[in-house]
Parts: sequence; structure tokens; C-alpha cells
Amino acid sequence: MISPPSRAQISMLLVLASSWGCRETTRVEETAPAAVDTPEAVDLVEPLSFGADPRVTQREMLAAAESLLPPGTSQMSLSEAQSLEQSLRAQIADARDKDTIYLALALLYEFHSPDAAFPAAKDSAHQGKLDDGRSRGRVNAAISVLEEAVAANPANLAALWQLALLRENLDDRLAVETWQTLVRHAPEHLQALTRLGEGQVLLEQHEQAVATGQRALTLALHRDNEEEAGRARNILGRAFLHQHRYEEAEEMFKNAAVRTDGSHWGCAYQSLGQLYATLGEADLPTMEANDPRRAMSAALDAYQQDDYSAALGHIEGALATARHGELEVMRAFLLMFLERDEEAEKVFKEAAAARPEAPGPGTGLAHLEILAGRTAKAAGFLRPSLRSWHGTKVSETAFPRYYAFVHRLACMANGRIRQHQPEGKDTEESQADGELARVVCAMSLGFTGGPDSPEPAWVQREQKAR
Repeated sequence: MISPPSRAQISMLLVLASSWGCRETTRVEETAPAAVDTPEAVDLVEPLSFGADPRVTQREMLAAAESLLPPGTSQMSLSEAQSLEQSLRAQIADARDKDTIYLALALLYEFHSPDAAFPAAKDSAHQGKLDDGRSRGRVNAAISVLEEAVAANPANLAALWQLALLRENLDDRLAVETWQTLVRHAPEHLQALTRLGEGQVLLEQHEQAVATGQRALTLALHRDNEEEAGRARNILGRAFLHQHRYEEAEEMFKNAAVRTDGSHWGCAYQSLGQLYATLGEADLPTMEANDPRRAMSAALDAYQQDDYSAALGHIEGALATARHGELEVMRAFLLMFLERDEEAEKVFKEAAAARPEAPGPGTGLAHLEILAGRTAKAAGFLRPSLRSWHGTKVSETAFPRYYAFVHRLACMANGRIRQHQPEGKDTEESQADGELARVVCAMSLGFTGGPDSPEPAWVQREQKAR
């Protein structure tokens, strides 16, 4: 049973959480699905009615505002922008659709006005640049008129969408409140639901994020929207991870990561990597001294210090009292690191025969083939091992940190093999495996010392073999 992570680990998770959502940066919805009959709006807590996509209405509201502006998003001169701004503001007093004019002003500020239209203010809240390169003054000016648009028409979905997106740059809590408002007016707005769920995770509102994510996933599956279904599963997985529901989190991340066309979504792999990094340390404080998991952890610590003899001692000591497939394979790896290749090969082959679904033995055999200069044969062992690693439910295993170690070695082998792979020789199967390897190996499982850390001492043998 996996124990909850420490306070320090939770803090790390929260620091990294902002990168997990992979939020879009698009500020305006440029496309909309075909219109269908729209039912009466439902409250957020009521069951979904699977009616029309609210983006149809949103796009119409946006188009009405865009019609008051020059086409496209080309930047105007300062005098042109000021003249258009004055013209729009002059229309507000007598206009019936004030919200449309305020929305047009917001789009003018965001996409057409030059930087000179937003001089730096003395107030620090209006100074400097945001992460996307825009000035705070520009964004605050747009937010101000969007607030006017929403005040004039609380159901203007286009204004609410733009306002929520801009607030994500400045204040996650205000952004979440705005997404909640949008969803109250349009309960079946799938994209707003997923962004709301991402914001709720950032604010540690995990129960609310689960409810939002489940609602979004139901709607996405009904609409056959694979992209938003992946985002909904990612939200659920992140919320489950914070709630220490590791098995459910892993299932959600893996389902989000692979699409029906065989491609892979890196955002879910980021989250999956963080889950595995957390699991790798979660058990240690509560282990008994004779727990084989403690021996595995001690061996991996020694491995990271290039002390392979000490690592082997920890593993063989544990094997004297408990037999685990992971311990056997770890022993084989350490024998290989100590250049006892014949012994290592024998153990790897025995382990592969006993547990053909395990990723470790094939990874070890691939490295032995690389050491022998047979990279083509190594690929035959590694490809199924990578698929096996991806299919393993690491959160349900006794040795999650061992699987982080196997992940690292599998990806090292993949890199070596790709260096020797002839161009134009990929089959459809190997291309799919290559795509899986690319995204899996982009994950950081917290096992290495970082991109600038030296490689383990044993890899010098492989470098000489090339």
C-alpha cells in the first residue's frame, strides 16, 4: 500500500502544478461547430442534457463585436486606434447592445492598438510584461471594458470567455470565478469546464475539480471530443493525485496520454511522470528495516553514487529472505554494471521467461546487445519492453522507484539505438513505437540528478562499444 507523500512533496507538487494543465494560449475562439437546436439552460449541478455546443452562440457574439473592427488582428497606428476608440465609446450611450461595443473595445485593446496606447503607469499593478509578452497595461485595459461588457449583459459568453482567459494571466482565483460564471450561463460549454477544472486544481479545490472533471469527461465522450476528454482526464488525475488516490490518478493519466490515432499527449505524460516521482519516495518513512523495498531503495541510492558493489549487496541481502521479480532483475542489472555480463544475461532471460510482461528483463537484454555492438538486435528487445513499461500500473507495484530506474535505462537504450538506426527503414510498427518512446522518454520521473548531471560510470562501456 502506498503511503501519502510528505508535506515537502506536496509543496513540490503545488509548485509544479501550473505546468500540468498545458493551458492553451489562444485568446479568441476562431472556429465553432455546426449549430443544432439549443435547449433551456441547466444549472451546473443538474444532469447534462447534451444539447447544442454553446460556442455557436459565443461565436455569434464575438462576430458581432468583430464587425465593428478592422478585419484580422493587424496593428493600427496610435491615431487610428484612438480615433476608433473614441467612435466606439461615443456609441455606447445610445446603444441597445452595449456589451457588444465593450467587447469590441476589448478586442481593439488586445489585438489592434499599438503599445504606445498603453503608457506605463506608476502603479506597479499596471507595469511590466506578462509571461506572454504583452504589457500589463494592455491586459488591464481589456479587462476593464470586458467587465463593463459583462455588467451590461451577464450572459455574453464571448466577453466572459475573453475575461476569464485574461484573468488567468493575473489572478487564478478571479479566473476560476469567471469560468464558474460562464458555466452557470452555459452548463454545456466543454472548453470552459476543462479550464475551470484546471484552475480549481491550481487553487487546491480538489473536490470541486473532481466534480468539474467528471462533468467535462462525460460531455467530451458524448461529443466524441478526444482532445477535451484528455484534458478532463488530466484534471481528474491531478486532483486524484493530490487526494492520494494514486491508482485512479495513474489510470486517468494513461487514458489521457494515448489517442486513438496512436499519437500521444505530452501534458498527461508530464502529470504521469510527477505521479511516479512522488510514488518513488512515498513509502520510505514507514518501512520496516527488513522490508525489501528499503533494500531496493538503498540499492538505487548506491547505484546513483556509482557504488555497484554496495548496491548488489543490498539486493542479494534482500533476496536471501524474500523473492521478488524486481529484485532479481535489479540484481541482473548490477551484475551487468560490474561487467559480469554472462551472469546478468542468464538472470535476465530467466526473468523474461517467468514474467514476459515485465519491462525490466528486455531492457537489460537490450543494453547487453548494445554493449556487444548489436543495436539492431537490441531494438527487438527494447520495443516490447517500452510498451510493457507503459502498460505497467506502477502505482499498484511494490517498487515504484525501481520502475523509474527501468524507465531511465530504457530511454538510454532507446537513444543509443536511434543513433544507429538507418534512415528510411522504419516500419509502421516501429514508427508507432518510436512515437511512444519519444513521449515516454520526455517524462522526468525524478530519478536523475537533472540534465547537467553526469551519466553513470557504467555507460562508458557502451560509449566504447559504439
